[in-house]
Amino acid sequence: DDLPPEAGKPKSYDGWKRSVTDWLYRTQELALLRAKELGLTSRPGESERDFQIRVRDAAREERDAEAQKLRAKYAPKLAALDERVRRAQQAVQREAEQARESKVSSFLSFGVTLLGAFAGRKTFSAANAGRAATTARTVGRSMKESKDVERAEETVEALQAQLAALDAQFQEELRALDASLAVGAGA
Repeated sequence: DDLPPEAGKPKSYDGWKRSVTDWLYRTQELALLRAKELGLTSRPGESERDFQIRVRDAAREERDAEAQKLRAKYAPKLAALDERVRRAQQAVQREAEQARESKVSSFLSFGVTLLGAFAGRKTFSAANAGRAATTARTVGRSMKESKDVERAEETVEALQAQLAALDAQFQEELRALDASLAVGAGA
């Protein structure tokens, strides 16, 4: 069929457009749901349930992305502290071994000194006095080695406390992230 004469005039289209727009504005309603935290708006005709599912999925994806960023932020710090704890534990083992060796050496030196003093001809001789002084020095070294072990253990404890504090900080930021995005998941 032929078009009506008004349809052939370009100015008619502008007027019809205004009329349809005005009619839509005054008579039709379009209800849309919104999740401002995530910047989502429901689609025309989308049910509230479907929109909530979409919001929950978007919130979960955003939470996962943010959690990954947090893990990336804390991973080098946690790894560095883990390495320091490992080295400190090795130092404790090394110091403990040195302390054991020093104690054994002290006991042997003490035994040799006593045996020499009582088995020798002179109980109070210069040689026995020199051995006793050497034994006293080895006992002093043994005590120092024991203190070194204590200091190394304190270092391990301090590093483990730092590691626990850093992990707690990470967990707190992760919980805060969960809480902030849980608001968005409720739509």
